Amino acid sequence: MYHKIKEMKSGVVALLFVLTLTVFTSLASTASPLIINSADTVVFDLSQATCAGAYIQIPVSILSDDTIYTLDFSLKYDHINLTYDSVANHKAYLNESSYYNPPDSTLRFTSWSLQQIGNNTPLVYIYFNLLSGQIGAAYLNTIKAYLNGDSCSVKIIDAVPSTGITAGGSTTFNTGDSVSLSAATGLGYTYLWSTAVTAQSVEVNSAGIYSVTITNVNGCSTIFSIDVNVNSILPVELLDFYAEKSDEGVLVSWTTASEINNDYFTVERSGDGKIFESVKKVKGAGNSTKELSYSCEDFNPLTGTSYYRLMQTDYDQRSVTSKTIVVNFYNNLTNMISLHPNPASDIVYVNVSWASMHKAGVKEADFMLRIFDVNGREAMLGQMIHLSYGMLYPIDVSSLPKGVYVVQLSGDVQQPGDVQQQELVIE
Repeated sequence: MYHKIKEMKSGVVALLFVLTLTVFTSLASTASPLIINSADTVVFDLSQATCAGAYIQIPVSILSDDTIYTLDFSLKYDHINLTYDSVANHKAYLNESSYYNPPDSTLRFTSWSLQQIGNNTPLVYIYFNLLSGQIGAAYLNTIKAYLNGDSCSVKIIDAVPSTGITAGGSTTFNTGDSVSLSAATGLGYTYLWSTAVTAQSVEVNSAGIYSVTITNVNGCSTIFSIDVNVNSILPVELLDFYAEKSDEGVLVSWTTASEINNDYFTVERSGDGKIFESVKKVKGAGNSTKELSYSCEDFNPLTGTSYYRLMQTDYDQRSVTSKTIVVNFYNNLTNMISLHPNPASDIVYVNVSWASMHKAGVKEADFMLRIFDVNGREAMLGQMIHLSYGMLYPIDVSSLPKGVYVVQLSGDVQQPGDVQQQELVIE
């Protein structure tokens, strides 16, 4: 009797499969030819995304002149700025499943329907955690999409137009002149410039890197920057000005073709391109008609990205600043460590960025990893791990009680005594 019931169940499943296949075949045969090409597109529309707190909800839709029954895609994203949360189905008729693979930061999605999938309407929403507080199309690195099983094109619509700042004239001008900077326009946009101005446009008359945070009507923000330079009209002809990483810090050097009434130079440094501090003063030649070279060393450079400029002051105490130069300083693997997810409860992935490994001149290395509690006690026995750039190394932290910890990473490719650390929250 048991075998007969089992055979009957198997027959019912087989019949349902045949009926499903027949319905799909019938739908396909009555529809227009299913020719998928570059005109058929899967759209990831950041301009229609909604941002709330640390999360962003990105709608996914299709644009096609064919009858579509299946939608599939794989999405590799920037895990430094985003962490994956979930996929939410927006259409009841759509059968879907998704799989996220942490080691390669790739989301794989597949779906099908017995009725035609809607065109130019949100089908699913992808939820991400915004680690940097802003979003841009560049964060979605690689996307492959398929409609009815065939490859199609992909379109990413940015949250804000890519030309975020437009200058009303040259961004290099003489002392006493100025230039108008205008942010991109859009329905419901709000603005916050690095000068604290909240209008769409600002007028600037000094050298520096100016940035604006544009927030669209859905609460999603993007930051844009522009470099403004002021030409020297003082009687010092500056041939060149360089700032670059050296073995002991940052080496700043410059050359003058001639000098008149030149008292001194001041090398200045900034961590944000807006607020500068003096690094060192260098005595000028006073009056000279020959080429002269100057240099000074910043032995205590800022970690990460810094901005250097040269201020020249004459005997009348008139001053003018040079162009701004960006220097990236890592010692050797400073700021190399990142943890995902954070907060965590079971598994946390340790990552060494490509840029940091590249700065150290290595592609892989062994590191000692330790975890300490807030009182400095070792909460987990140290272990040697082997990392290469871009690799995500899993650490089981499920045995740790809830609280705040410090993850430390040290290795033989670092400077002596240089230990990198990152705060980790266990919940």
